[in-house]
Amino acid sequence: MIDVVITDIIMRYIRANRKYRAIGVYYPSELFWCLRRVYYDYTIGKDRDLETILKMMAGSVTHNMIAEILKWASSVGAVKSVDTEIGCEYEFNGIKIAGRVDEVVVITLSDFDEKCVVEVKSVSGLPDKPRMEHIGQLNFYLYFNRDAKGYLLYINRSDFSMKSFEYRYDENLFAQLLSRAEKLHRHLVSGVLPDREVSHGECWKCVYRNICYSSG
Repeated sequence: MIDVVITDIIMRYIRANRKYRAIGVYYPSELFWCLRRVYYDYTIGKDRDLETILKMMAGSVTHNMIAEILKWASSVGAVKSVDTEIGCEYEFNGIKIAGRVDEVVVITLSDFDEKCVVEVKSVSGLPDKPRMEHIGQLNFYLYFNRDAKGYLLYINRSDFSMKSFEYRYDENLFAQLLSRAEKLHRHLVSGVLPDREVSHGECWKCVYRNICYSSG
């Protein structure tokens, strides 16, 4: 009984705190997803299933915990500085790409005076290679921190084991992000459904699967 009550409360909480999506404002974390899925997020906005929502919440908790630990490390001199309030926006051709402040941590290591942009991702298992959307997201933040090294830090939710991948800013990848933002914007403004991008390999778990395949 109590599980049903709490599940209902969680879903109500998510709906109450859902951010309004405005056409013309897009997020770097989503622009390397299937653009048809993102299109549906803006035009339909279907609820995620509870498992997906809880994974997203676990990701936020993990990020906040890492941020607090690094802040402590800064207070005792283990790292030179920590910045967890990163707001990055890029505007062009009437489009805004808005980076969310809760996605990255910028630290400067004391020993080398080296600046690092760390994107934290909680996962069920450590990957052999990073996901494309994660690389594109990190690259967006590196655009604003070109003197920094970028790190994708994957943390296993079950045992807190970690694995990282190092990156530098990639101008071509940033251009690709802008191109995908423009493409998404054109489809949303015109109301024309984008092509399905099956190469992402996640159609099977997409909340819009039935709508998508019935649309051709």
